[in-house]
Amino acid sequence: MRYSRPALTLAALACAAALGLAACGGDDETSTAAETTGATSAVASEPDLDRYCELVAELDQRSAEIFSALSPTGEVPTDEELAAAQQQVFDENAALIDELSRAAPEEIAEDFELTLDSARERAAAGDAGQPSKEVAEAGVRLRDFRRDNCPGPGSS
Repeated sequence: MRYSRPALTLAALACAAALGLAACGGDDETSTAAETTGATSAVASEPDLDRYCELVAELDQRSAEIFSALSPTGEVPTDEELAAAQQQVFDENAALIDELSRAAPEEIAEDFELTLDSARERAAAGDAGQPSKEVAEAGVRLRDFRRDNCPGPGSS
């Protein structure tokens, strides 16, 4: 079985969408979110819809780049490669994801944290499988929230 580039991109975006996008790292006290993201806007310290939407779009882009690199010639990535890529997303975007967690609007904060915790656990365990039904349903709610509230390509 071979995955096409669109399928891998969809997988990357699904990972990002699951976090509201998704994503994912541990505490990174040596850099600020603005340094890590290259952003010049203020770092969110409380729920902020506009900042949340900006961060989700940025994380989507970064995740897509990592997952797309898994299969430049169309070969099927292994479960281990997929889990390692998810961990890479977490590791390289820790500050961005931390800020994303703070910026998540109250109405989706619980769903965001549930999907974030699940994605972290699965990546750390090397598990590229599907999340639980509860986590998948939370991911759908996050996707719907983004579609309804965040302008841009990832909102459809």
